[in-house]
Amino acid sequence: MSRLATPITLIKDEREILEKWVRLHTTEQRIVLRSTIILMAADGLTTKEISKKLEVRPTTVSQWRNRFAQDFPS
Repeated sequence: MSRLATPITLIKDEREILEKWVRLHTTEQRIVLRSTIILMAADGLTTKEISKKLEVRPTTVSQWRNRFAQDFPS
């Protein structure tokens, strides 16, 4: 049985910052990936969908969902 993914809710300022990091060409790629994971999670995609679209392991997606939720609780 699979666990439910950690829900991600972004306030306007958080979303704007993450989107800015994704757009900038000077942002480190690891930050772009992490930001994209959080944005996709906030848009309601499942861990499996995100991992498939970004071609990363589901554990990577889960890790960043959990870290974001822990550091920025809603």
